[in-house]
Amino acid sequence: MRRFSSAAARIILLAILLASGAWGVGAIWFRLPAPETARILAALALALLAVAAIVGVVARRLRAFTLAFAAVLAGLIVWWSTIAADGAGDFPPELAQRLTARVEGDSAIVSNVRDFVWRAESDFTPHWEERTYALTSVRTIDLFNVYWAGPLIAHTILSFGFADGR
Repeated sequence: MRRFSSAAARIILLAILLASGAWGVGAIWFRLPAPETARILAALALALLAVAAIVGVVARRLRAFTLAFAAVLAGLIVWWSTIAADGAGDFPPELAQRLTARVEGDSAIVSNVRDFVWRAESDFTPHWEERTYALTSVRTIDLFNVYWAGPLIAHTILSFGFADGR
């Protein structure tokens, strides 16, 4: 039983090393703010370190490579968590503006509210506006999720009902 547990633990560790190595190479390739040559070299270095860690686990030696890979991966995760979304994607026209809001006293001022004239799904006249809402006139708040492609992908939506019926 002990031999089975040890083999199972090594298989799980190998899967973790392989998956995290692949993720790390992708993270470096797609998000490292450096010229292409530097991204290639950094991704290659991480891939080689991951392979060395995997070989070390299989051969039951070279623990230093596994620890070095873990340290580099931890640094990569810390770096990745500091990346802020820039909103500079190639969005379709109906999603081109980001909604922003600010609170001033009793009012919420919401900018870039989409108020399009829709004739068909891809036929519309765009119109973006700024709206002001009195926070004391909020009467109801509904929270719901809109799912598509399974239960793991959804938009979370808040809907507000106001005293004037809006």
